[in-house]
Amino acid sequence: MADIARAAGVTKSAVSYALNGQPGVSAERRAHILELAASMGYQPNHAARALVKSRADAVGLVIPRDPRILSYDTFYADFIAGIESVLSAKGTILLFEMTDDRRAELASYKQLVGERRVDGFFLTDIRPDDERIRFLRSTSTPVVMLGPPVPGWDAPVVNDDGFGDRHPAVEHLASYGHRHIAHVSGPLSMLHNLKRIDQITSTARRLEMAPPQVIESDFSPDGGVRATTSILALSKRPTAIIYGNAVMAIAGIATAQRAGLDVPGDLSVVACDETALTTYLKPAVTAVAQDDVAVGRYAADLLLATIQQTEPPPRPAQAAARLVARDTVGPARPSTR
Repeated sequence: MADIARAAGVTKSAVSYALNGQPGVSAERRAHILELAASMGYQPNHAARALVKSRADAVGLVIPRDPRILSYDTFYADFIAGIESVLSAKGTILLFEMTDDRRAELASYKQLVGERRVDGFFLTDIRPDDERIRFLRSTSTPVVMLGPPVPGWDAPVVNDDGFGDRHPAVEHLASYGHRHIAHVSGPLSMLHNLKRIDQITSTARRLEMAPPQVIESDFSPDGGVRATTSILALSKRPTAIIYGNAVMAIAGIATAQRAGLDVPGDLSVVACDETALTTYLKPAVTAVAQDDVAVGRYAADLLLATIQQTEPPPRPAQAAARLVARDTVGPARPSTR
């Protein structure tokens, strides 16, 4: 900035006003300073600007799962793409980490907050008695949560679906005569999986269906194979399975087909999210879907508004979950076991 000031014959303050779009210099002088800055290859010092503004212009996302998840589950890839489409336009950096070690995870939060490297966090995979929440609440760090709201904490939430006892997957299966269903869930250590189990169970009860058989899994293809294999081995096999994500559903369909079952003739399947493949598979997978890129954009807009203490943005319609009926649900056929 001193070099630019000397070349332009002005003070460093005038250069600062011009570079930061502040009043204090004429339009002609501002244009001259900006032209000189570009020709001299000027780049702002991010750390110095953060000190002046008392903001890091960065937000954090620490995902508490095995890093291999990004190789097979497209949710986070789409979610992050949505976040980045907003942050990059606003000059804000995303600091992204993945860890399946809880002590390392909490240490990351403490380091990022302690060193003032981020202004807020996207918080995912909320757990009962979550130590991250205790820490973030104690530091008053701005947070946007991906998952159900936490009682006693007013942090904004981006995808609380509010299905209650009207889960669309169960209602759709019931409309085809299914009375005995199973659910392959994600880890029961995560609140959003516990909430989904409660919604599925409550909806089945309201519709006077048998209590759903719940099998815990890990959102991986191998987990989908193992869970499906155990369900198919039951003495009274369910006529339909709701999977916690699309990759488990795809693996489950392949497992059922290898066992000689027709989908949906012998077994109906619904996924609780979707990937680009769910539409193109044969049969195409019925799913409770949402636009995950739109969810990411909304989460980013909401976190920036929370940090800047401005009016929160309206939730876009694309971020709402809805059932997309395709080819993996058909009339219930009693098991021949």
